[in-house]
Amino acid sequence: MDFAAFARKATSRLIFLSLAYPSSGQSVHARSGSIVTAFFSRNGDYFVIAGDSRETITDNGQKDDRGCKIISLGNSTIFFSTGNAEFYDDLNVKSVGKFNTYNDARSVYKSSPTSDAKDLASAWTRTPMQVYGAESPQMLRLLSDQYGTGGDNGLVTGCFVTYKSTILRPIGVCAEIRFTPNTSRMFPRYDEMTTAGGYVLLGMGKELTKEFFQFRSKRVMDALMACCNGRKFGVDAENDAKVVGASVQFAIDNSSAREKAEIHGPIDFGILTGAGMSWLRRKKNCYAEDVQDKNLPTKSLTLPRKTG
Repeated sequence: MDFAAFARKATSRLIFLSLAYPSSGQSVHARSGSIVTAFFSRNGDYFVIAGDSRETITDNGQKDDRGCKIISLGNSTIFFSTGNAEFYDDLNVKSVGKFNTYNDARSVYKSSPTSDAKDLASAWTRTPMQVYGAESPQMLRLLSDQYGTGGDNGLVTGCFVTYKSTILRPIGVCAEIRFTPNTSRMFPRYDEMTTAGGYVLLGMGKELTKEFFQFRSKRVMDALMACCNGRKFGVDAENDAKVVGASVQFAIDNSSAREKAEIHGPIDFGILTGAGMSWLRRKKNCYAEDVQDKNLPTKSLTLPRKTG
């Protein structure tokens, strides 16, 4: 399948989380900034994903390029997140605690009797709903307007993708915490990711990643030819992982000055199959963020590839 044909057939799910901390007298702390792109193979038998590394500590403006946007939970599940990776308010921390998207993902995975993506996503929403729920409507409005998704009013998104051995394909669910200014109501929204050939674009650089996966502009085709083995797409896992990595790099290279300050390499990218998560490129510090299944044997990985 060539890139243009893939773009016509793919089912897209766009979630845009751009972050900029509001000025306020409250002592609140957040860690934010992300871009993640991913898609399912044409046959739905593998899932490729890439993410940047930059995190912005919003109360002091410091940048950290060691962030791990994608983590493995055992042998068959991954988690990725954009938006407020961490949030707490000094006024409320004693009563409601702190929210850290990756700590909460690890916690719900370890306590879950199954690795069902729907169950994990539902359990993951509990802490951010509690922590954000302690904030005033005025603070949530500031966070959603300046940290969130514009008209979508999103605060944070967390996604679980699990390879289901019973159907021999990965299944994913994203949960987004939203705030509705008109009613001052906060609620989680769930989106299932099950479509073969479907792709997921989360984070900053929305228009650029959308442009990339339309596969039409000259600058996109130049980027693809430079990295990704011609025009075949959706049938070779290793090549496809390079494609999603290139999409993140494309957004970084072509983003505005404001967004360029919030997204940065190095770029991690890899493939989820029935044998587990295989990384083509990953920062060494990120392996310590994973949860290992000690009771399961390590499987050798055979990447799905086009033959002949």
